[in-house]
Amino acid sequence: MKIINHAELFPTSLVQPILDIFNKSIVWLTNDSVIVFLCGRAVQSSDPKQYTARQVLMEYLQKHFNDFNYFLAEDVFKDLKDNQRDLLSLEHDLAESSDCIIIILESAGAIAELGAFAMQSEIVEKLIIVNENSFKNEPSFINVGPIAKTNKKSKYGSVIYADLNVIGLVGSQIGDRIKKVNAQSLRRKMISGEESMNFDNWPKKDQILFIHDLIWFFYPVSKANLIVIFNSIFKITKIRITTIIELLCAMKLVKKKDDYLISPCAEKLFIRYNNRHVLIRAKVLNHYHRNRKYFGKELDLLKNIQ
Repeated sequence: MKIINHAELFPTSLVQPILDIFNKSIVWLTNDSVIVFLCGRAVQSSDPKQYTARQVLMEYLQKHFNDFNYFLAEDVFKDLKDNQRDLLSLEHDLAESSDCIIIILESAGAIAELGAFAMQSEIVEKLIIVNENSFKNEPSFINVGPIAKTNKKSKYGSVIYADLNVIGLVGSQIGDRIKKVNAQSLRRKMISGEESMNFDNWPKKDQILFIHDLIWFFYPVSKANLIVIFNSIFKITKIRITTIIELLCAMKLVKKKDDYLISPCAEKLFIRYNNRHVLIRAKVLNHYHRNRKYFGKELDLLKNIQ
């Protein structure tokens, strides 16, 4: 009996349509590829009457500016800390994988986060700070230090002062800033042509979005098989996609089920594939069915999640 290795299970014909898109086309991001992290007081209750300012703001933005993807920063930190990542590495990943970081100064922890974020140039330029009205003219270290620096460096503008008990009143202002700054990036093309074959040179965010979409095409897929598929596209790379997978799971953009990676949203892709994504996905599923003896587990999982 012939022993089939992982590479033989995923012939070049499966990934070639994806390669062709990057080799022959200008590749664009979708409109909902903007990633926003929110920092503030820890979530304390699921009761709307006891919501923190951050919970109120997140609900407002999700309702009125729903083209963007919003995540609670500590959810990502918590999941990645379980993988023994140090805080500085986590903050660096947070900065490189996000377009905007909103930090609401409603707790001592949020103030400490602001101090750490303001020290890093790649993060401070992505900050939107929301502070309590009563602290606007205080000659405090926070105002003359990290807030003053953010006012100078952030592409999203100066600190927003508000009554945090009714933070929804500045929700539109915050959403408009995110929308205005990212209007250009929504029309940004990704690396394509020969350059696209050097994954190490991709921006970190684009790497994350592509791995997400690769999982979408092949889910349910084991981590081992995903690495085989990835390596069949990018022959030489120093990137450890296991770290990207961990980040995607922490952001809830990818889920794990029985050691397999699942795309939780059937329609969500971050890259435009010139309307060929449905055909590529169908080709993968057809391959699974034709090789049921090797992909029985994947097909069983599909029955449970569809």
